[in-house]
Amino acid sequence: MSAARGSRSRSRGRWVAVLGLGVVMAACTGAVTGPSGESGGSSGVVASPASPVASRGTAAAPTTAATAETAALGTSASPSGTPVATTGDGPPAAHLSVDGGDPVTGQLGSFTWAGSGSDSPWLPGTPIAVGRGERLSMLLDPATAIGDWSVRRRSLGTAAGTATVGVADGRGLPMGFPAPPPGRWSVQVTTTFGPGIGSATWYWQVDVR
Repeated sequence: MSAARGSRSRSRGRWVAVLGLGVVMAACTGAVTGPSGESGGSSGVVASPASPVASRGTAAAPTTAATAETAALGTSASPSGTPVATTGDGPPAAHLSVDGGDPVTGQLGSFTWAGSGSDSPWLPGTPIAVGRGERLSMLLDPATAIGDWSVRRRSLGTAAGTATVGVADGRGLPMGFPAPPPGRWSVQVTTTFGPGIGSATWYWQVDVR
């Protein structure tokens, strides 16, 4: 009787061992294989695929650097057409020329400039030869903001106090005037500059042929 009971106990022990092994194997299989059958690693969770940065037809948002660059390009200053006022030791040089000709620097006369200045009588001016009916243009170097300007002439070699003749006047750029009648003339050009800068006068000895 005791021998039969021992045999049944050993049989139950073998079944318990087999069932325990089955449970362990099932647990291991569930840890390795996810619900869809794909390997999910030791956690048993299947990782979802990474989302695309931008879907088709949708532009990706610009980066901070690109946005800053676009802003910089969009805020570039447009040219105003007015030369920038400069403040050096004295007035800019004035160059007179005709179309296609070389510029001739004028002789500086009276001026006021940034709190200083100089007085001068009428001067004969720097020689320049032009043709009858040509138009003369004046530029400043360096470019300087100007206000009103005027051009006057008198016959070369006349005494001081001789009447002068107005040739042209204007405001801002361009500064230009027609050549005087044939002859030799002393031409005076006077300009005012930007607020608080001053004014200047230049002279040319214009030989009209």
